[in-house]
Amino acid sequence: MRNILGEIKRYAMWTYTNYLQASSNRAVQFFNLRKYNSIWSASDLGNTTVTLEFDPDTEMLTVTRDQQVTFPPTTYAYGSFASIVGNGVAFLYGLDTTYSNKMDVHVARVSFNHISDYKKYQYYDASTKSWSFTQPLPTARRPSAAVTSNWMPYSTGSMFYSEYHNAYLLVYYFSNWADSTFGVSYAPSPVGPWIG
Repeated sequence: MRNILGEIKRYAMWTYTNYLQASSNRAVQFFNLRKYNSIWSASDLGNTTVTLEFDPDTEMLTVTRDQQVTFPPTTYAYGSFASIVGNGVAFLYGLDTTYSNKMDVHVARVSFNHISDYKKYQYYDASTKSWSFTQPLPTARRPSAAVTSNWMPYSTGSMFYSEYHNAYLLVYYFSNWADSTFGVSYAPSPVGPWIG
């Protein structure tokens, strides 16, 4: 909607990663939620989680959100950078957008059956190699706690498991410094160590 001064007031949900498929009819997707105040001004509201359910009998797709914002911008946007499910556990990767300018990646995990129960999330600290139910509230850059750090800001990513390589593959893309550039890192586990 545009007013006389040319200001735009709208909200947008942007997805930067793949969805997590629970079954042939159900999936979960993480979106970045942004508010556009004008052509030149936007604010990040955090990320939100949606559930997509397909009814094969009616051929209807239902999209639901249980919360307006899952992770506010004062936290890491878990699931918005990359995600993967293995053995029923979802690993959700989020960028530090505030203190590292999208160069540090942090991870949370949760049973896929409880992906909407945020009290069951565990958060990984790479410096201590431990999981905790206490969500970190960053007040400064924490590269030692990140599962990987890059010399260039990340834009988007996708996570895969390769049986052939017996490794997790992170394909990542850049937009802040160089368009049409991508890279691949690999690791023996969802928390690393990441190489490449």
